Amino acid sequence: MSRQINQDELSQDRATIKSLAKEVAAKKTAADKESDATKKEALQHTWLEAFKDLNDRQDAIQHRDEAPQDLQVCKQSLADAQQERQHLQADQKAMTTAREHLATLTDQLSATQRKQAAVRQ
Repeated sequence: MSRQINQDELSQDRATIKSLAKEVAAKKTAADKESDATKKEALQHTWLEAFKDLNDRQDAIQHRDEAPQDLQVCKQSLADAQQERQHLQADQKAMTTAREHLATLTDQLSATQRKQAAVRQ
């Protein structure tokens, strides 16, 4: 009979072991899923930060690449402004010369008118 008890105990022990093994496997699966979700969330956060960093770097590179063009546009604008200033200065000088010439002509006309008036008298 002791052999029978041992067989019963052995069967019961096997059933207990199977039950515990299933419980451990279920807990491991749940822990793995939770771990996977945590890893996925961490990877998503890391990917998002890396993507933002990449965008920032691309923007910096684009601004750096555009800087020479912007500088060239500024230089051209400065050259245009300087040329316009020279034209304005030349126009101002011409106006001054024209005013002086007009003043001279006005003086000559006045002198001529005075002479004519004197001759008439």
